[in-house]
Amino acid sequence: MLTTRLWKSTAALQTECLTVRVPIKKFVREGPSGATKPRVRSFNVCGMWHAPSVARFLFLLLLSIIFVSQSPSAFGQQSEPARQAALKTLNTDLSEAARLEAFVLLEQAGALDSKQISRSLCDTAPALRAAALRVGEGFVKEDTELELRLIALNHDRSALVQLQLLKSLPNFSHPTAGTALRKVIQTLLKSSDPAHRSAAEAAAKTLQPVAP
Repeated sequence: MLTTRLWKSTAALQTECLTVRVPIKKFVREGPSGATKPRVRSFNVCGMWHAPSVARFLFLLLLSIIFVSQSPSAFGQQSEPARQAALKTLNTDLSEAARLEAFVLLEQAGALDSKQISRSLCDTAPALRAAALRVGEGFVKEDTELELRLIALNHDRSALVQLQLLKSLPNFSHPTAGTALRKVIQTLLKSSDPAHRSAAEAAAKTLQPVAP
């Protein structure tokens, strides 16, 4: 909220800051009569002379950067409550978009584990299953059972999942990964979508020949 206040317009900022008019011991002549009066300069409690607007903008920008850099992130000081809230959304929310958003948030925060990924592989949303497959690649070295679950997605009829399998299966070391990849390629080659067939043809060119 403090950062938001700092970004208010210059006019709004001036109305919120207490302005004190300070007389200076210099006099200027004004008017035809040649009368003199003290020159007055404005000073406010924000700690700035009324400098040109560009200088004030740079000063406020610097302050906002400082406050933003010191503000806790979504998973900072309140990391555990935020993580639990995202996990609850991911596992219970009826909205596919909300579950996918929670998954991405947890991924960016590094708060996903192989157990949660395995659970997301069974989600009804194809986009979420494909995302779990993509993220799961980073856990297969530590969890061989997860690798088998990921390979088993070759039975998934969703084109989103199958297209992700084209990218993920070549990265798996399990012997069944090659067979699963060939099955996915054959399925996509029969697709009515030219883009799917093109992706399958490109993946087929990278296959190693099957030993007799």
